[in-house]
Amino acid sequence: MPTEGILIHVLAKCGGIPEVIISLARYAASLQQDVRQRKLNDLNANSMRELETKPEFVGLRDLFAWMHVRFDELPQSIKTCILYQSVFYQAKRIRRSHFVRRWIAEGYSKGTESKAMEGYTGELFDRLAKQITTMDEWRFNSFFHEYINSRLMEEGVVLFPLVVSVLEGTRSLTTQGMGQHLVIASSWKRDEEYLYEDMDVSHLQSLTVHGTWRPFFVPNKMKSVRVLDLEGTAHAGLGEDELGRILELLPRLRFLSIRGHRQITHLPDTLSGLKFLQTLDIRHTSVVYVQLEAALQELQYIRAGTTATAIASEEPSTGSCNVAVVSSYYLPKFLRRGPVGPCQGVRMPTGIRHLKNLHTLGAVHINSAGGAAILDDIYHLKQLKKLEVSGVNRENSERLCRSIINHKNLESLSLQLDKEKHVVCWDHIAPPPSVRSLKLYGHVLELSSPRFNNLRNLRKLTLETNSTIFMVNIQLLGRVPSLRTLHLQVKQNQDGTLLFSADLFSELEHLKLTCISRSKKYVIFDERAMKKLELLNVHCHDGSSLRFYGLKNPVSLTQVRVQGISGDAVQQYRDQLAEHPTRPALYLS
Repeated sequence: MPTEGILIHVLAKCGGIPEVIISLARYAASLQQDVRQRKLNDLNANSMRELETKPEFVGLRDLFAWMHVRFDELPQSIKTCILYQSVFYQAKRIRRSHFVRRWIAEGYSKGTESKAMEGYTGELFDRLAKQITTMDEWRFNSFFHEYINSRLMEEGVVLFPLVVSVLEGTRSLTTQGMGQHLVIASSWKRDEEYLYEDMDVSHLQSLTVHGTWRPFFVPNKMKSVRVLDLEGTAHAGLGEDELGRILELLPRLRFLSIRGHRQITHLPDTLSGLKFLQTLDIRHTSVVYVQLEAALQELQYIRAGTTATAIASEEPSTGSCNVAVVSSYYLPKFLRRGPVGPCQGVRMPTGIRHLKNLHTLGAVHINSAGGAAILDDIYHLKQLKKLEVSGVNRENSERLCRSIINHKNLESLSLQLDKEKHVVCWDHIAPPPSVRSLKLYGHVLELSSPRFNNLRNLRKLTLETNSTIFMVNIQLLGRVPSLRTLHLQVKQNQDGTLLFSADLFSELEHLKLTCISRSKKYVIFDERAMKKLELLNVHCHDGSSLRFYGLKNPVSLTQVRVQGISGDAVQQYRDQLAEHPTRPALYLS
């Protein structure tokens, strides 16, 4: 490998830490030409040992001492989580649900009931995120990853209950270095068809693949894998036939994710043979119909359909059935459609009421021939904790209400109103009092005070609205005492003002405003408004803008994150935040 390529590999392991990058740059610049490549190769192969022991990196000793002390002080449960995060090292961010569902499938979670395990693992994730980051989303740090692996090699598996093997660059698997968890990075050379030759892979517990898929990644002798995570896999080489072959070879799978594989339009029949399957994640694929066999009795978690990354177009849809937003190239003509809103679901047959362990379901489309039967099934799924439904309209909203009103365990509800019959009376939608997170996409008539007064546990609300009815609704929402997070999507193409007065949202901590309207929108914070607001997110789409007044008034504000603005608009934020007593940080993207 050329010297420049080696240096790029080394810098990629720095985790973006300035002092490490500067030390490496100085070291590389000091090397004589005749030994530079050899020295950098040594550094690339044994980066942590070289950085800790070489006198040229004496300036990093304090950093390593701090890491060593912090790592040793952590409880064993958190050490295990930190080591396990190596399976996510190439992910841009780590979703909480992704970590939790994998952790449970691996068998690392405590507890005997699914709910107990989910709660325990979620708490572990939150503690881990607090230990290693202060950002609002958890990202993997490559420097920490290298440090953990070096500690593992030094202290052996007695200290650590699991081993993660990462194939990257030109590395090969060895019997000594083969752990329970294998990660194939996108940078791995992929020229070893005999990847597992003369190796015992019967103990391999999880396989995570990034980049191009190769059939030899799953050989016939690999039978014990519990987790198959293909979220980071390139589309080429992984179709329905190959997926069917893989599932037939892995009968003990508990976790399967093909999230983002839009070339996959249907699930293979071999899925029905996975009698231990707990988690099925087919989000952002082109699958529009999911057949769930009665044999899948262990299934707890189904994620399907597509959530748009941008807010939906106001254009009405042309078809009669709002199936999932998918890559239209792979769909038959009668299923191809224009842009639609978030949470577009898949169709399902009747019979899901028999999945007694199911606690997360979505997104399911109910504006179809079998929609009423699906709602009857949902009525019997009393253990549901999270539900996403699309295709809600005047005709089926009351039936939906009856199917969920007695779900005492339901904590998260997301509803996508049908684009063609999108005006729904709020009195026809009655979430149970247990709901903590509510998302409403599409236009609802004026919100109902009795309905919201019943939501005494509501902490997080996402609402698509327009400025015509906004102030009526904002007066109601502002008096929900339990509300901590509010996300408003403003879409109406007319000028308007969003006024937050002092007597509203007294407990709100996080406010997110998304605007796709090209008309003028003004946001005003009255004096003493939102005293507990800490984080403000603003996202302006396609030339839209929100002009703020009174940003100095939310006294607890610490961060403002803005996306989609430039020029004078940026300066307006800076000028107002300069008047704030605590000078909140401004982040632009």
